[in-house]
Parts: sequence; C-alpha cells; structure tokens
Amino acid sequence: MQLLKHLTVLIVITTFAIACEESKSIIEVPAAKDILELEYSEKIIDYTINEFAISVRANCRWEVTCRESWVSITPEQESYMNSALLHLRVQNNPDTESRKADVIFYYGKDSTILSITQEAFEVYLYANESKLDFGYRAAEKNIVVNSNCGWYAKADVNWIAIKPSTGLIGNFDMLINVETNNGLEPRNGQIHIWNEAYEKDIYVHISQAGKPADSVKNYIDENGTDWGPGIEINGLTWATVNCGYDVGGYSYGKMFQWGRKHGLSYIDERYEDAHELMIAETWKGENGYESAETFYKASEGSRFGYDWIMEGDDRFWNLGTEEDPIKNAQFDPCPDGWRIPTSYEFRQLCKRSIREWGESDGAKGYWFKEAETSQEKIFLPAGGRINISDGAGYDRNIEGYYWTISSAEAGSSAYLYFHSGNCSVNKQGSRAGGCLVRCVQE
Repeated sequence: MQLLKHLTVLIVITTFAIACEESKSIIEVPAAKDILELEYSEKIIDYTINEFAISVRANCRWEVTCRESWVSITPEQESYMNSALLHLRVQNNPDTESRKADVIFYYGKDSTILSITQEAFEVYLYANESKLDFGYRAAEKNIVVNSNCGWYAKADVNWIAIKPSTGLIGNFDMLINVETNNGLEPRNGQIHIWNEAYEKDIYVHISQAGKPADSVKNYIDENGTDWGPGIEINGLTWATVNCGYDVGGYSYGKMFQWGRKHGLSYIDERYEDAHELMIAETWKGENGYESAETFYKASEGSRFGYDWIMEGDDRFWNLGTEEDPIKNAQFDPCPDGWRIPTSYEFRQLCKRSIREWGESDGAKGYWFKEAETSQEKIFLPAGGRINISDGAGYDRNIEGYYWTISSAEAGSSAYLYFHSGNCSVNKQGSRAGGCLVRCVQE
C-alpha cells in the first residue's frame, strides 16, 4: 500500500513535468519588427542652393543613398543605427526645367523614399532705371543692374560711355557718362544689357538736350575764319586752335607777352628790333603798341625786373578774380565770347582729362579729351617759348608754354607747362617771355 502510494505520487509528478515541457515549447516571444519613419516624405525647394534637415526615427540599423550628384548627405557614413538627424544640401539648379531626386532609406528588407523636387531656374535681369535724361553738358549718372546671371552691356552711340560693361550675379553700379552735345538739337541713344544664353534683354534709354542757341559762340579769329563752337572738356569749352593760328603761316599760333593783345612770331634768333622797356607814357590804349610785331625785352627798369612795361598791370587780361574771371576785352587777344583760361582751368585740363602725346599737322604736343571713349578732343602743340631778354625762340616741339589769365606774386603770371612726360601749371612766369594762348568760351 505504501509502495502504491509512492508510485502514484511519482506518476503525478512525472505527468506534470511533461505537461510543463509541452507548454514551454508552445509559448514563443516574437522578434521585434524593424521600424524606420521619416519626418516627411516629400520636399519641394526653389532653384537656389538649399540646405535642410530631416529627422529619421528608427529602431534598427539602416543606410541612405541618393544617385543624384547634386544632392549630398551629412553626416556621410556607411550605415546608421537607430534614430538620427540628417542634413541634406542641394546645389543650384542651372536649368530652366525642374528636376527630381529620390533619397532612399534601406532598413532590414524594407526601404522608404524621400522625394525631392527642385524648381526650374528663373532668370531675372533688370535695372533700377529704364530712362535717363541729361542736359547738354557732359555729365555722369549711375544705375543699378541686378541679376542672377552674367550679363554684357553696350551703348549704341559713341557719345555714351558705360562702366562696367559686364557683370555677374548680384547688384552692380553702372556709371553712365555722356559727352557734351554741341548741337542745337536733342539726341537719343540707348544701353543694351543682355544675357544671350537665357535670351534676356533690357534697355536703358538715354536722352540729352541740345545746346541752347544763345550759349553757342563760334570761335571766329581776327581774319574772320570760323573755327566752330569749340569742344567741351570737363564742363569748359575750348577753342580748337591757338590765337593767331594760320595767320601768315603760324601753324602753332602766335607768341604773346603777358597782357598784350597782339602776338609775335617765333624765330630761332633774337629779335633784331627788340625794344627796350615800354614806357607807360607811350602806351596807346586799344591798339597798344608801336608795332604788333614789336618785342619789348625785360629790363631792370620794369617792376621786379622781368616785365615788358614800366608799370605793369595785373588787370591787363582779367578785370575779375581767379574764381570769377572777367575778360578785359581791351587787351585780351581772344575773339568775342572767348577769354584766356585761368590757372585752375588749365590745372583741371591736366588732371581730369585724358591726354596723349602725339602730332597734328607736323607739330608735336598733347591731345586732350574728356574720357577714354570720347571722340572729341583738342590738340595743344608744344610751341616752345620766346626768351625774355631777346625774343629768341626755344624748345619748339619739345615743350609747351601757355599763358593763363591769372596773376601771381611779385608781378608774375601763371602758365601751363608741359612736355611728353609732364603737364602742370607754374605759378610764376616772367611776363616779358612769350607763350602761346588757347582761348576758352566765356
């Protein structure tokens, strides 16, 4: 009985153990599912360079790739684990059509896609002004050219100059210069700005007033020859020839002692009839001299020793000031409506204009013009000078000497001096010396 009891207990235990083993084999815990979720699945961007981030939530290892070279991913690595923040950079779209790229995320046996659409390149090219108006005088204005592409620019007439004539992406200041309109009629031109590849064209229209009729004073010399209205450089109108030009074969013009109305010939030797200092009592007013070809040499008897007249007068050529000159028509050799330049005006001609050493009609000297692109220019021959003591000529075709209307200290007067490497104004010139004269319009 006792044995049976023990056997029964053993059978029960064995049965329970077997039952437990069978139950254990049936209850299985499934493996975790791979999950990858994107913050968004589509991205639309404009044509410019773009940078953006996307959040990736994952519980597994994953990889990402994009076949398009214009898309880059950071951080760049072979694979990623769990969640991450990715940064993507999209290059500028240079095409006029939109483009697409798929960024593919691989995880386990699955994948998901971020679809990127980049819009087409939209070309723009414009200027902040489409029309500019100028007065008749030479002037400068500017416009702003704005573009997201390269461009070229060109004026359709030679009296308009622009700088720069080409540009890239961004805002560019374009300087527009117009030459003086010496005609009475207004004139028009335009600036063409374009990009050929994208077929973009814009135009800036330029209008310039004509010169007022009452401001036009032709240069008419002592023989009645009309040399026209002159040429304007930096706001001042210059005669195209020197005083006395081509009178009796004076291809350089005549030489003038400061303050005299009549000019002298340039000779290589001294004046045989060189007169001693002119005495004030012999002064004859408007005609002024015993002879138009008389040279009066400097002597110690004159004021400060280098004038041609006993009692020199600072007002022979200028009744006003350096800043506000008033022509003394009694002695000024320039024709009606014209006067001798000031020292400031000659100084500006040297500093502000474009000059080039050259020749004209066999004479050497300087060509002056307002700008590099200007077609209008004047020629100042290097006519040399005549000596204060005997009137002999020196330095023709080597140096140029031109009187100004301006008086200086100690009874001297300023003059323009130049050679092939220099152009400047000297303040003190002996008035008995002979220099050339070039007139400007009053």
